[in-house]
Amino acid sequence: LIPPFGASFIAWSTDEEITNWLHRARPALDDAEVSRYRIALEAVRERGFSITVPSDPQLRFAAALERIGDDPTAQEQINEILGEIAHSDYLTAELTPTGPIRVTQLSSPVFDAAGHVVSSIMAMGPDRELTTDEAMALGRLVLDASTRATQSLGGQRPDRLR
Repeated sequence: LIPPFGASFIAWSTDEEITNWLHRARPALDDAEVSRYRIALEAVRERGFSITVPSDPQLRFAAALERIGDDPTAQEQINEILGEIAHSDYLTAELTPTGPIRVTQLSSPVFDAAGHVVSSIMAMGPDRELTTDEAMALGRLVLDASTRATQSLGGQRPDRLR
């Protein structure tokens, strides 16, 4: 996992694990981006789910994935675009109530008995814009599903960062 991917897996990790995750971004994140990611991970922990929004690099990434079997340059393009996505606002820390938004996906982790993330439940965003209230309501549904999955495994959601 490299930033911004895997936020619902990494948000409950130790500070050292989060730092290691942040250092995997290529090109490297600057101090402001590291700070933005840490704020976003804190928001994921507080909400219980991550929210991502589309960006131009993310749209190009999806298009390159569709060509990967037919285009020998697609893998190289994917690697370049992954670096761009890490430096975009793909992972959202806070939704502002001003105007509609488009959500790419919402994810919430499933925990084992020791409080470690073992899986994640993801819902892809709808193909229309949402209000902040609608996006948060969808996120709460994903959180409810991951909570039920955690409980069925005999797991427990940590109260805070380990």
